[in-house]
Amino acid sequence: LEPPGSSAFDLLRGVLSSDPANTEAKRAMRDMRQRLLSQLNGHLDANLPVSAWKDWVILEAIGQSATDLQSISDRLTSSLLGYVAEQLGQGNLEAAERAFEHAAELQPNHRDLPSLQARLETARQGSGEGTRPDRASDQ
Repeated sequence: LEPPGSSAFDLLRGVLSSDPANTEAKRAMRDMRQRLLSQLNGHLDANLPVSAWKDWVILEAIGQSATDLQSISDRLTSSLLGYVAEQLGQGNLEAAERAFEHAAELQPNHRDLPSLQARLETARQGSGEGTRPDRASDQ
């Protein structure tokens, strides 16, 4: 996706905009999506949920089908939540908070979010940070 405006994705999108039937551009776009999806799965297999999250964001940006993404959403959320617990155990509050935010964005009603949020709050209080303001109020 970099650099914006002249990335491979933008160039392919431009070709498809002017020639929607262009089979080479369609194939290249499909291949790009497939490589990213494969990379995301590889990051999950290697227990690298933050890297997988970055792949997820790109896949969403380039318009991967919701069906394909939904099938991975549960796995990515579980991996991120496991990472939150791991980072909390290591005392890495900042990394735990970022991963928690990603997981909550993916599945805001996930059953494990309340308990991990309570653990995050306890860790914040223990570190002297107290409770952070809601992200929406920062904007």
